[in-house]
Amino acid sequence: MAEFGASSVAFVLYVFGKAYEGDGYFLTWDKDERLLAAEAIQKPHTYVSEVLQGCLSRSIFDDRVFQMFGVLTSRGIQRRYLRGCEKRSDISIFSEYWLLNLDDKKDVPASIRAKLAFFSVEGGNNPVFSPGNPNNSPENPQSKVKESKVKQSKVTAPPHENWCFGEELESALSRWMEYKVEKRRPCTPTELNCLLDQVKEYVKSYGEKAVQGLILLCASNGWQSIAWDRLGKQPGPPGSIRGGPGTAGVSEDAVKDDMARMRKYQEQLRKEMENGEL
Repeated sequence: MAEFGASSVAFVLYVFGKAYEGDGYFLTWDKDERLLAAEAIQKPHTYVSEVLQGCLSRSIFDDRVFQMFGVLTSRGIQRRYLRGCEKRSDISIFSEYWLLNLDDKKDVPASIRAKLAFFSVEGGNNPVFSPGNPNNSPENPQSKVKESKVKQSKVTAPPHENWCFGEELESALSRWMEYKVEKRRPCTPTELNCLLDQVKEYVKSYGEKAVQGLILLCASNGWQSIAWDRLGKQPGPPGSIRGGPGTAGVSEDAVKDDMARMRKYQEQLRKEMENGEL
C-alpha cells in the first residue's frame, strides 16, 4: 500500500473501526459509506475507491465476499471479533461472510466454537448451522430443511415491553429494524441484543432524544449501521446529537480511556498489517 501513502493506513483503520462499531465483523460498503470514509480521512472519494481496490487485490479485505455481497471483511477482522465476543453466551454470524476454519483453533478457539450460530443473509430467527448443536449440522439432512425455512422468514425485534425506553425511542428502534429488513440486512438475535445494550449505554451519556434522532438520521440517509461516533459531534441544544440533557457529553476520564484504547488498537493493527496477518 506504499503507493497510496499514509492515508491508506487511515482508510484501513477507518474500515476496521466502523466494522467493529457497527455489525462487528463486516462493513457494508456503498456510496454513502465511501463519502463518509473520504470525509474521515480528508481525501477525495476517487482516492478512497483506488485504495479500496488496492486492499482487495492484496487480500486486506476479502474480494469474493465484496464482489458477491458488497461487504468488507477479512479473516483478521473476524478473528478479533470472535475474541472480543468471548464472554457472550452465543455469537451470531452470517454464513455467507464467514472466512475462518471452524476446525482451526487459531481461527476459532474451542471456548468460542460451541457459541457460534450461523444465519443466512436472507433473514431468519433460526440458525442455518450451529457447531454447538449436533442436530443442526451439514451432515444432518434436517439442516437443509431448516435452511430453506430460514430464507423464508424474517428477523423480528424483541417485544417492546422488554426495551424499557420511551415511546419515541422505541418507535425509532422499530423503524430501524424494519429498515434493516428492507435493506436485506436483518439483525440476528444476538445483534439485536447488542444493539439494545448499545442504545442503553448511549442513552445514559446523551439522552433518549439524541439517540432517537441519530437512529432516524441513519435510516433516512440509507446508512448500513448506526453512526454512534456522530453523537457529541453535532452542534445543538442540550439533548441533541451533541450531548445529553444539560451536559456536554461524556466525562474527561472516559474520553482519555477511549483514546488510550484506540492508540493501543491502532498500534496492534499496524503491526498486523506489516506482518501480513490481516
